[in-house]
Amino acid sequence: MFWKKQPKNIRTFLGESVFWIETDRIQPNPHQPRRDFDDASLEDLKNSIAEKGILQPLIVVRLEPELGMGPATYEIIAGERRLRAAKLLSMQEVPVIVVKTPESDQEKLELSLVENVQREDLNPMERARAFDRLQREFGLTQQEIGRKIGKSREVVANTMRLVSLEPPIQDAILSGEISEGHGRALLAIPGLAERFAALQEIKERGLSVRDAEAMAQALRKSPRPSSVAPAVVRGSDGISDSFKEVLGADVKIQQTKKGGRITISFSSQEDLESILQRLKKS
Repeated sequence: MFWKKQPKNIRTFLGESVFWIETDRIQPNPHQPRRDFDDASLEDLKNSIAEKGILQPLIVVRLEPELGMGPATYEIIAGERRLRAAKLLSMQEVPVIVVKTPESDQEKLELSLVENVQREDLNPMERARAFDRLQREFGLTQQEIGRKIGKSREVVANTMRLVSLEPPIQDAILSGEISEGHGRALLAIPGLAERFAALQEIKERGLSVRDAEAMAQALRKSPRPSSVAPAVVRGSDGISDSFKEVLGADVKIQQTKKGGRITISFSSQEDLESILQRLKKS
């Protein structure tokens, strides 16, 4: 089934009523998880729509106009790429399914995330950032996020790990140069320089995820330059206690030849993520 302009205003799609709405009455969703719109991919979608029409209606919510301000407008929940491609084709109308208007920004983000995840319409990095935002801004646990999108807590946790990658590596996932699996393999590599070198090698040699995991394992096992064993900094107990109060974790401060080292202990992935959130708020 595909959707081109029909003589009737309302059709049905999977049991939902479908309306044809003018493209200039539909606006982007500020809480849209998708942030990257690749020009080449958009051009491919435009060509597909020109040939076959819009295969799936857009999902929108109705925005009630203020008194005397004209007809209602709509906000996208899922389908912004389709809307952009339709505008490139100068389409005047697109098929939409109008859903119940969310009562809060959190519900809007959740609905947009669910719609996109169910359609597998998001890049892994976009999913990770959306999950992270649900946790940071709205206090949802990984288990709660998993229930909302129909995934296990482990799947959510593994995806959220991507937000701790350095920006250049996140950009490589967003652009499709490397996959989510590559990103997780890079997370296992100790040392920033080694991680960036591994990223470059993955891109230049087109390494598979399995190859990247093997490389990460080899780097973890390789001997690192030895140094004089660090000593605990004198008078650091009070500072350690202050760190512990802020981070909710045991902290050890050690003196090294070139300065010092702070070691933060954690016992689980949940503890690590809790520490990260406290650091972001500090």
